[in-house]
Amino acid sequence: QFYNTSDCMTHLFVKITNQMVFACKEYITEKGLLTVWEYEYPELREKIESCLELYDEYYGAYLDMKERSTREFHFSEMYTFGKFKSLCERLRNIVEMFDIITQYNTLLHVNLEGFDPIINKYKVFLSGMQKKG
Repeated sequence: QFYNTSDCMTHLFVKITNQMVFACKEYITEKGLLTVWEYEYPELREKIESCLELYDEYYGAYLDMKERSTREFHFSEMYTFGKFKSLCERLRNIVEMFDIITQYNTLLHVNLEGFDPIINKYKVFLSGMQKKG
């Protein structure tokens, strides 16, 4: 089948995008075997950065193709790339959250008088985050 109509091209791009989203999720979770909490942070961050780079390259290639094409592109970028873009936003939030956790983990090693209630609240908060995730 030839992809010479906007509908056919949209359908093709949506299929490709969905496969990339699925592949990124499988890559990060080791095919559903691990959660983000079971990784060492540097390894998790590397996997997330790879997925973000994949999106940037994929979307960039689309924009290059669109710019060089002599034909008009009449399809919704949000419909076509929205799912992948949403995944990337969630992945960026995960990186930000783990950056903050890494900063606050230094509290666990502080031995100051009266600091125990703060450390305990942090541990409860962190435990709650892990249960949600």
